[in-house]
Amino acid sequence: MFIFLKRLPALLLVSQLTTVSAQDYNTKEWTELKSLDGSIFLDLRYATTNNFVSAKMYDCGRCFLRPEAAKAVAKAHKILKDKGFGGLKMFDCYRPRPYQQRLWTKNQIAATLRRLGKVRCTRAV
Repeated sequence: MFIFLKRLPALLLVSQLTTVSAQDYNTKEWTELKSLDGSIFLDLRYATTNNFVSAKMYDCGRCFLRPEAAKAVAKAHKILKDKGFGGLKMFDCYRPRPYQQRLWTKNQIAATLRRLGKVRCTRAV
């Protein structure tokens, strides 16, 4: 218990830092998943070094989806929680093209496939 209380100020600080304004993205085109249900757990590995390229690829750990997709994910999360499951854990969300390019650059196999025209979709590799 003491260890947890010792870490509580750091957890509160992180929580405050991740609170964002709805004004920094186009709310008609995108929905931040946490705005629909704050209990959906985000483990966005590309926002950390804990991923297959061992490098931080995203500038932030926020999850954006198209509004209809975000609503469907939030609904599925609620159904799972209501049935006694823990809910959903998101490992990745929308990936803008510059971030996908960073992944291709870091991952030489994917970059080679892309140059050869073998990858038709940004999520294929």
